[in-house]
Amino acid sequence: MIDITTATKNALHQPVKQVRAKITWQDGNGTTHEITSEDRLMSLKKEAEGYYLKSTLRKITAVLTGTETNLLDQTATVTVQVKTGAETWGDINWGSFAITEASVDEEKGVTTFTGYGGIALMQQREYQPGAITYPTTVAALAEQIAGYFGIEITTDMDELPNHDAPIAEDLWANISGTTYRDILEEVAGATGTIAVIGGGDNTLEFNLPPIAEASETLTEASLITAKIGADWGKVSSVVLSRQPQNDNIEVTDQDTAAEPATKNLLSFEKYIPTHTSNFEIEYSTNEITLTAITSTGAQYSTIELATLTPGQTYTISAKATKIVKGTDGNPKISIRYRTQDSGGTWSSYTDVVNLNPTQGQTYDVSGQITAGVKTQVLFYNNNSTPVTVGEKTRYSNVMLEPGSTRTDYVPYQENGIVPLTIANNQILDEQRETTAQPILDAVKGWEYRNAEIKTEGHGYHEIGDRLDISVGGNTYQTVVTKSTITVDGGISETLTSKTPEVIQINYAKSGGISKTVYRTELEVDKQEQLINSIVSRQDATDAAVQEQFTQVTQSLTNIVATAQASGGGNLIMNSVGFGKDSDGKLTVWEYGTGATTTTVKSQSSPASLNAGAVSGHEIMMTGASTISQDVALTPGEEYTLALRAQKGTIGSATISIGNSTETATITLESGTAYSWSQQTVKITPTIGANTVTISVASGTTVEITDLILTTGGGTTWRQASGEIYNTQVSLDQGGVQVRSSVYTGDYVEITPLEFAGYSNAGGSMQKVFSLNRDTTEVEKLEARSQIKMPPIKIVPINNSSYQGWAFVKEA
Repeated sequence: MIDITTATKNALHQPVKQVRAKITWQDGNGTTHEITSEDRLMSLKKEAEGYYLKSTLRKITAVLTGTETNLLDQTATVTVQVKTGAETWGDINWGSFAITEASVDEEKGVTTFTGYGGIALMQQREYQPGAITYPTTVAALAEQIAGYFGIEITTDMDELPNHDAPIAEDLWANISGTTYRDILEEVAGATGTIAVIGGGDNTLEFNLPPIAEASETLTEASLITAKIGADWGKVSSVVLSRQPQNDNIEVTDQDTAAEPATKNLLSFEKYIPTHTSNFEIEYSTNEITLTAITSTGAQYSTIELATLTPGQTYTISAKATKIVKGTDGNPKISIRYRTQDSGGTWSSYTDVVNLNPTQGQTYDVSGQITAGVKTQVLFYNNNSTPVTVGEKTRYSNVMLEPGSTRTDYVPYQENGIVPLTIANNQILDEQRETTAQPILDAVKGWEYRNAEIKTEGHGYHEIGDRLDISVGGNTYQTVVTKSTITVDGGISETLTSKTPEVIQINYAKSGGISKTVYRTELEVDKQEQLINSIVSRQDATDAAVQEQFTQVTQSLTNIVATAQASGGGNLIMNSVGFGKDSDGKLTVWEYGTGATTTTVKSQSSPASLNAGAVSGHEIMMTGASTISQDVALTPGEEYTLALRAQKGTIGSATISIGNSTETATITLESGTAYSWSQQTVKITPTIGANTVTISVASGTTVEITDLILTTGGGTTWRQASGEIYNTQVSLDQGGVQVRSSVYTGDYVEITPLEFAGYSNAGGSMQKVFSLNRDTTEVEKLEARSQIKMPPIKIVPINNSSYQGWAFVKEA
């Protein structure tokens, strides 16, 4: 954020304000010149864009009246001013720009100048070997680049991750086209920062992600429009990747992965309820049911939350129902809490909700909690006298959220593995095992959203600023990655927050810091122009991978020898239903009781992508139906079955993996709604032959995506070995199928037996052409000019006297 005075900021936040801009520069004689909005500066536009692990580029466009001003090749300082008093103005210094382009419109009598900020100059200058001294370190390399351009680094480099990581030799000497900006961005990637040149282009900063607090919170009063998109984060994993070979080093912070991903902080499955012996308890993620089994003592369940911020206010809400009510008249629904201070003393209980309900009626209840060092929340069936045996109380849609204002219910969802991927970084490439953890320590917990906002015209927001957007009773974290500001009598500003591009990571080829998988590693040596497959080292691995290798040596221009086959991490084929046969049935899967093309379908799923899924495709099953698939597992090895599911409160479904001896099951329970929450279960089979089974109860509709069975604990979806699937192309052991995106049901198929096309153009699905060995069959054949079969050919006749065919001798 550009440093401005409080008076300037207050003026910029007024709905009506007076703004102007000025451009100043010095000519070759040292004379200072100035053009302002009050004389010949018609409009001024600043565009900036930049991303973390990269750098920021700034561009200025100025339109002047007249054609006599020559700013080309000058360095201009740009300032925007807002009127703060009767005779006073506040400055917003946009820095300096090298004017590199000029165009004159003689007819309109205007001149347009375009200039770029300091990093653009680094982009224009190609790196020359010998300009930087080696060996060096990451911090010293940044100092040398800054010194080369005569600018000062204002960041304390010793505070950044990997600042002392060694760089033994010139990593870019033999890589043609490398610019100083390219090297600067590799420094940013190695330190987990964004590189920003500011302060009149005389200072260089390496800024870490703004995790702890926002630069500013903007409310609806400061915004014209706000489009809030999907969330990304909290970052719980760092992946140092080599692409396209998908060879990775991955480290994960399990505590961050276990944090809630939504504003709802309460999960009964995470904070397992404690209780006395005089009642039964049933619970799922956001629902708890209490049933009295004796008539002695109060009926309650205690949740202890040790992660709340002491002194902060939270709102708890639920839908409470007395399913079965007893005969006494005491209150039967109560939510209470108590807190513990720093000395370990518990307070007395405070009621949040306390009512005497009617049986069968659902109450929408809520109240506030002020957290202590520890906070206990109690859900009561009765908080005074014994209850009647068989009384049953249910609390559903339970949500605990920060703040004193209740908002719409969202189900609890665990953060899970959210990776920040750094791909093909030359500095990190040879030392990935030692450099991944420091980056993770600096960025874990970082989160923000995609967004586009239009402010009332501020002009002081910079790339990398974290802006918390408070609209509609919710607050959303955003990070400015692109901005466009125009001053043309008034001031308009559009800010964009774009989350990092998701790079699909094959976690079956990932190693931890001390668990490196070199058996699947391709080492790129751009200096020697070689790609080497390293097969000599094998450490303890996070997960077993199906693989067969021979050594590979390949230059960047010639393949010397190659023989490699590496298995994917998903053991379930066609796991999200991309592959279908000519009847619309899912390939590979066995259809059991009730399973038909009506009850079992597959389709694209944008909703699951918005909820954090990877594949974007789903299997949807309705009614009583079952499908299954046989899988071969290694006895004694642990496997994880994972999926994301969408289901309403009606009906139930099970997804299981097992054999005749043991079975592990994911149950989607009746009465509980699931909104693309991830479900997992582990199994260590004693038998190799196993079956994955999906069964849906009568009256149930369930959507399943990102279904995966993998060794170890990986839950990020990927396709199975030998598969390439998307919405139009299917490649598996059966062949290749390409489906039409225009005509539903039309597709072309290449199998080991034939090349054929299918279409429902005639009203029903049929094979319209096929090439089977030496025979070609077609449903309809259209020839434009002739049909040739030696020694004759058939040509059309179309004149005023005749229309038809002529059989003529081939010339």
